[in-house]
Formats: sequence, structure tokens, C-alpha cells
Amino acid sequence: MLKKSISVLLAVLMMVSVLTVGIVTAGATDYSGVTTDSGKLYFDANSTDWDMTDAKIAFYAFPLSDDVGAPYKGWGGKRLQGSDADKDGIWEFAPTQWKLEDGVQYKIIFAKADKTNAWVAQTYDLYFDTTCLGHIAYCNGTVYENPADSTKTALAAVFDGMDPASFGPVLQVSSIGNVVGTCPEQGKTPYDIFVDFISVVNSETGTTVLDNARKYVVTSGTKTEQKMIDDIGKDLGLSKDDVEKAFTENEVATVWTAADSTLPAGGETPTEAPTEAPTEPHIHTAGEPVRENEVPATCKAEGSYDEVVYCTECQEEISREHKTIDKLAHTPGQPVHENEVPATCKAEGSYDEVVYCTECNAEISRETKTITKLNHDIVYVEEVPATASKDGVKAHYECTSCGKYFSDATGTVEVDPADYIIKAEHKRGDANRDGVVDVLDATIIQRVLAEYEVENYDEIAADADLDGIVDMIDVTLIQRIDAQMTTFEAWDEAHKAA
Repeated sequence: MLKKSISVLLAVLMMVSVLTVGIVTAGATDYSGVTTDSGKLYFDANSTDWDMTDAKIAFYAFPLSDDVGAPYKGWGGKRLQGSDADKDGIWEFAPTQWKLEDGVQYKIIFAKADKTNAWVAQTYDLYFDTTCLGHIAYCNGTVYENPADSTKTALAAVFDGMDPASFGPVLQVSSIGNVVGTCPEQGKTPYDIFVDFISVVNSETGTTVLDNARKYVVTSGTKTEQKMIDDIGKDLGLSKDDVEKAFTENEVATVWTAADSTLPAGGETPTEAPTEAPTEPHIHTAGEPVRENEVPATCKAEGSYDEVVYCTECQEEISREHKTIDKLAHTPGQPVHENEVPATCKAEGSYDEVVYCTECNAEISRETKTITKLNHDIVYVEEVPATASKDGVKAHYECTSCGKYFSDATGTVEVDPADYIIKAEHKRGDANRDGVVDVLDATIIQRVLAEYEVENYDEIAADADLDGIVDMIDVTLIQRIDAQMTTFEAWDEAHKAA
């Protein structure tokens, strides 16, 4: 979670202090054997954990004006790179082009630059003036919470032989309400730093650092606003009267009250920078991250937890970051069949093989499978001899499912049923023997029934309904067949059912 600082000073830090450096062991501070030039700046890269293979140290200094980098342009430029002529890890830089003025406070950053001149690591902002020239800056092993982004840290640097309360890491209140650094800005008191914290509005976000700290500390339940303000006041050396005055004079609303404060009473709010170095505030020692508010992930939803870092000495929360746990994979169950279409001897069948999650019942996979066609159900059909007026059928093999004819018992050789018909001696309904069943046959039967003499009369064929009697029913049946109102097969089926 990125928490932006509010004041101009913190806005500068946000631009120049975005890299996180690791915790290192304090480097040696005895530089009595090193010869330095009173006109140069120095930095001991040996005091860091940086791999300096094919790398250089860049020196970037800037004034405390709103115009970051003025008058020193070329952020990241080659002209800011120092020299390590002796190859001893102590880099030097002559700031002749900067035109530093005596008695003016500046900031400086020491950065590792790679082959492409990109900055890949850098220190926390360090105050200095011309009296620091000729002194060697080094990292003393102190790691601060990055004031612009509490999820990161920054490696502090100090000058050998110089008081870190006067020329040291910038003293300020971080984006989550922690006091970091040792050295106040020139002309500012701890009271001024507190006022900036509660009242200076960031032009980009429209909020103060206090607003941000409330969001990530008070709203999250890490501290009450009363506790947070008391802790900041304590680390800045302020009284409850100082804090109350800051809120009142700057018209900033708060639930903090002097009545409930643990800060000492009395004291005059300082109006000038202290002549003596302020007491160095407690520097947190980050412990191993721990998980809080953990919600386990399932296959239905992501999980989450807060990754929290506490100080191993005072147990105060240093940082809190909300993290997401990826969804779990589904747990596949046994495949089931859906949309099944049975196979027959005529066509293949099919079904969907579906796998569902045993936990949430979500469909994991679906695959359409084919069922092989069934074999024919072959039976042997004995010969049905033809009658005088009805066709017969030769012996054959037949599938009971699809009705197809086969010449073999295995059903591998299909035959045409028409080839197996045994023709009757007489054609049913063809009473005049002209090979066609039509209205003329009905007429000739009527003439016979009226006892007229007729030629080419087939009495067996005239019995169209096969009841053994030639009568008007046969006449009617033949007329209906001629009019395509029925067939012999349909007639037989109907009268069989009756």
C-alpha cells in the first residue's frame, strides 16, 4: 500500500527515496588513515551491502527549495558520478559546479549507478552543509521506514566526525505517523514538523499526512488517534500543551484530547531551532513479518491476510500490507454422464462426460464421448410360402432392431428384401388378370355378382379381403385402393386388430 507524504519536504522524499535497501552491518567508522580533500564529498560504499561490480556511486545534492533539483540539474546524469581512483571503495566527488554557500543546509543522496547509468539503489536523504566537505559519509547500519511508502525501508547515512543531530538523516513524520530521522530542517523545530504533519495539504491528493495516517493506522485499528498523536508528540519531545496549540491554531479537527493525553504538561512551544541537538528518537528494529486477519482461500474465492512488521524492541507496528491469497484449485470428483443418447445398430450414441468440483460443485470439464454402434440382433426367419393370392418370403436372417435382411448369421452381408419375396400365383385384387389392381377389377367383380358372363375372371384374386368370399366388400376395398385411400397391408392390419 503506497502512502504519500503531504508536505513539500516529504514530496521531495517521495521522488528521491523510492528504492528499498537491505539491512547491513555497521561499517567501520575509523577513517584516520584516509586522506581527504576539504573541497570534496566522500561516500564509503563498503558500508553498504551493494555489489559494486561494474557500478559507480552517484552524488546527488539539492537545496530545500520547492524547485527540486535546482540549481543542480541532471538527475541521474553522468556528471554526478564520483570516482574511486584508489579502488578502496571510498568514492569522491568535487561539487565545484554546485556553488554551495556557507551556512546553507542542503540534502544529499548517494546512489549506486549501473552500466546504463540507471540508479538501482540509494540512501535515505541526508542533511549537510559546506562544513561536511572533507568528511566521509557512510551507512551505520540504521534502517528507517521509508517516510513516503511504509512498505519499504531506507538505509541511513551519516558523516564521520559530524553530529547526526545536526548533519544527519532528515527528521520527519512518516506517512503512517511514525517519527523517523535525527536531524530537523534548518530553521525548523520539532513543533514545526508536527504542524506540517497535521496541516500541510498535498496539492496532488488534497490531503494531509495526518489524513493518510488516520486511514492506514486509525481506521485499520492499529492505534487510536489519541495513541498515535501521543506517540508522535513523545518522539518529537512535545508537551500536551504544544500538541493542543498546534491543532487549535491551525484549525485542524481531531478526537485527540489533552485531558486523555499521556504527554507531559507545560512547556513553551519552541519558536526557534534548538541550540542543542535534540534527543535522537527511537529507531525501530524491524522484526520478521507476521500474518494477521487471515482469511483462507477456497476454490470459490481468494483469501487474504495482513502482513505486519513490528519493532522487536518496542513492539510498535512499523508497517501493514494487505495481501491476497490466490484461489485454490478445484477438487475434481468422479466423472458423470449427462445428455446420454443410446447407441443402436443404426447409429452411434453419445454422452457428455462431466467432472464437477467436490467442494463448490463448479463444472471443471465437459467432453462429448461417442458410443459405438451396437451389433445387429440377428434372428433366423424360416420361409413363409406364398399363397394363391399372397406373397411369401424365403428363409433369411433378420435384425429385430432395424429390420434389415442378411444372408448370414453374423449379420455381415446385407441383402435386399425384394430379392427374398416369393410371388403368389394370383395377384391379389387383379380380378381381370391384366396385372393392375384398379377400378376395372371392381367392375368385373360387380358383373360377376350380377351373374353376367365375363372373360378372364380370376376368382381367387377377386377375393381382395382374403375372407374366402367374393362380395361387395372386395369391390369396395379395390375401389379404395384405386383411390389411394388405403393399401392391402393397412387393410389387413386394421382387420387383424379388429
